[in-house]
Amino acid sequence: MKKSWIILVGLFTLLIMISLISSVRVNEVMANPSRCDDNHCEYIELYTDNPTNLTDWAINTGTNNISFNFYLEDYLIITRNKDSFINNFSVNEDKVIELVIGLHNTNKDTIFLFNNNSELIDDFTYNDTTAGISWQYCSGNWFERNPTPGLPNNCTTEQDDNGNTGDEEEPEIYLEIDWNDEDIINGQEFEVEIKAFNLKDEPYDLKIWIEFKENDTVISDRYDAEGEEWKSGRYYIEDLFEGDGNETEDIKLRIREDYKDFYGRAKIFFKIENGEENDKYIDILEKEEEDEKDENIPEVLESIQTAPITGSVIKLGTSKVSTETEDIKTQDNIVYESKTELIKKYAIYGFALLCVGICVLLGFKRLS
Repeated sequence: MKKSWIILVGLFTLLIMISLISSVRVNEVMANPSRCDDNHCEYIELYTDNPTNLTDWAINTGTNNISFNFYLEDYLIITRNKDSFINNFSVNEDKVIELVIGLHNTNKDTIFLFNNNSELIDDFTYNDTTAGISWQYCSGNWFERNPTPGLPNNCTTEQDDNGNTGDEEEPEIYLEIDWNDEDIINGQEFEVEIKAFNLKDEPYDLKIWIEFKENDTVISDRYDAEGEEWKSGRYYIEDLFEGDGNETEDIKLRIREDYKDFYGRAKIFFKIENGEENDKYIDILEKEEEDEKDENIPEVLESIQTAPITGSVIKLGTSKVSTETEDIKTQDNIVYESKTELIKKYAIYGFALLCVGICVLLGFKRLS
C-alpha cells in the first residue's frame, strides 16, 4: 500500500511538471516586419501561464539553433536587435532578449522550441507572410493579425465552424521616421523622412516637433512649403499624405533661435491626425564656430585680390616711380617715402652745393 502511494505521488508530480513545461508555447511570430527591416524587427514571442525557468532552453528557426536562459513569467520576445525593436514597439525591455534568429518571408518555415533536455516543447509552421502582419496563436489555431508583442493576441475576430475568419481587420496605420545623424546641427536646417503605412484613399494631416528630453518645451519649427514660412511644429501640415497604401515625405526642420545654444539628446514627436503620438530620441549636434569662419575665408581673400588699387604705387628702396605716375615732387596723393628714398633724392643737391663751396674757397685763395 505504501509503495502504491509513493508511485501515485510520483506520477502526480510528473504530471504537474509536464503541465508546467507544456504551458510554454510559441505565441506570436513576426517574420516580415514593415516598421523596420528584418534584421531589426523580426521576432518570436513565447508565452506561459505558469512562470518557468528556461535555463538552457533552445529555439530552432531552420537556419539557426540557439540556446538561451530566461525566467519566463508571461511573455518573452526574441529578436535580432533589441534596441531597435524596443524603439519601434512599445515593449518592456525586461521581456526582450537578443538572439541571431532568421525567418523566411515567402517560403515555408518552422520554429521549434526545445527544453533543457532537448525535448520538443512546441513548434509552429507557416507557408507565407504578409508585410507588417504577425502570425498569432488563438485557441489552438493560428491567424494573421496586427502585431501585439508583449500583449494578449488579437483573437477577437469571429470564426465559422471551419475555423475561417470573416472580414479581416483593416491593417493598422502607422508611421516611421528616419534622418541622417550628421545633419542634425543646431543653427542649420535639416530634413527628416516620414514614412506612412497602410493609408486609405484619403488625405492625412501630420505634425512633427522636437522637445527637450526632460520636459515638454517645444524647441523646433518646421518649414511650411505652401506658405513659404517657418511655423511651430505644433501646427498640422495639411494633406501631407494623400493615400492610398504607403507614402514617404521629407520635412524640413530647424531649432528655434531662442535655443541656438542647445545641443545634446532631445525627443522628436510625430503624429498623424486621429492617430497615436510617436516619439524617438534625436541628438542635436553643436555648431562649430570654426566652420563659420572658414566659410568666410574665400570671400575675404577674393575681395582682397579683386580690390582696385587707388593712389600711386610706392616702390621702396628705388629712386624711380612707375612710369604711369607724374613727377614725384608734384604728387599730392603720396602717402609714404622711405628714408632711403629721401637720402637718394637730395644727395645730388648736397654734392652740388659741396662742389660750389670748394670752388668758392679756391677762388678766394687765388685772389689772396
